[in-house]
Amino acid sequence: MTLDEIYKDACCGNEEAYKFICLWNKHCHRVDDFVDNSETRRAINDILWQQFELCHNLFWKQNEVALIVTTAIVINDYADSIIMTDNEDCKWQKDWGNYLRFSGNQMILAVALICGGYIKMRSVSMKLREWAYNAHHDNEGNPI
Repeated sequence: MTLDEIYKDACCGNEEAYKFICLWNKHCHRVDDFVDNSETRRAINDILWQQFELCHNLFWKQNEVALIVTTAIVINDYADSIIMTDNEDCKWQKDWGNYLRFSGNQMILAVALICGGYIKMRSVSMKLREWAYNAHHDNEGNPI
């Protein structure tokens, strides 16, 4: 199953939710690329524009109260992941940091819950986790 198919499944046919998830994914990856690669000043403007698009997305506006907590948790988890993966002396922190770097996917699960309820969220959850793991680990299970 492709990531796009998982996203569409999570949204239960809600086109605004799908647009929001695509914007969210693009934004999270751009921030992560910036953190990982120390990109140029132009990247900051791209990230700010993506933030603007997210905040003005119709699905966000309709569900802001529900999504704002998920957003805060994702930001917190991602901040922890950076600290933990940088800790060369503590295996459990490196392992947890690797897991927490996927925290942006919590937003996909929140959208699935809003659009299709608990059963939809559960049906998307393991597909999304498997896709994310395979896309970000080599054949030996090392993070890439």
